[in-house]
Amino acid sequence: MNQTMLGGGSPLNKLKQIETHLSRNSRTVYVELNGDDTKGDGSQSKPFETFEQALKQITGTTRHLTVELGGGDHHTDVFDVTDARVSLVGSGRLLIDAKGAHLLGLRHAIIEVSVDVVDVSLNTYNWAFLLDGTSSLVLGRNAPINVELNKAQAFIRNSYGQNSYYGASSVVTSAVAVPKLHPSSINSEALAVKDYAMTYTNIT
Repeated sequence: MNQTMLGGGSPLNKLKQIETHLSRNSRTVYVELNGDDTKGDGSQSKPFETFEQALKQITGTTRHLTVELGGGDHHTDVFDVTDARVSLVGSGRLLIDAKGAHLLGLRHAIIEVSVDVVDVSLNTYNWAFLLDGTSSLVLGRNAPINVELNKAQAFIRNSYGQNSYYGASSVVTSAVAVPKLHPSSINSEALAVKDYAMTYTNIT
């Protein structure tokens, strides 16, 4: 396992503390291509149709949401998670259009991605993942995944707070050469990076 710091300052070792805080109230919702956002309730027998409807279940006391994506390609636009923990699992792929912003944004949040992610953006944008306010991005925690970046100009932007990135046994590929850390990341705290058996193509 490799651990590096990107940005400057001290490394972050607070993932379990954040998990404890955010996992006090959890829920699992299911998404299927033949589901129904109107009549469905997110249960296995009545799944939602869209990923967007699943994310709306982060409300009230539900601060840890597990989204189980059924087989096939699930399309969504850029999304942000604040003050919550989201775990993406299942056999489906998540196809994201950054809409000129980013694929995933985290603020005081944890996102654990165990499904393939494909960037389907039509236009270039600055960074794929935005980490802010003591957040953690985890790729491949439950299963190896593939992340395909096509229009991003950087992999991660380390914004404010003690942020961390963990990657395990997965593949991240960019269509063009991009830096792992966006040069505008001016955070005085280092981005704590832990890689285990990761493969990066065109990301340095």
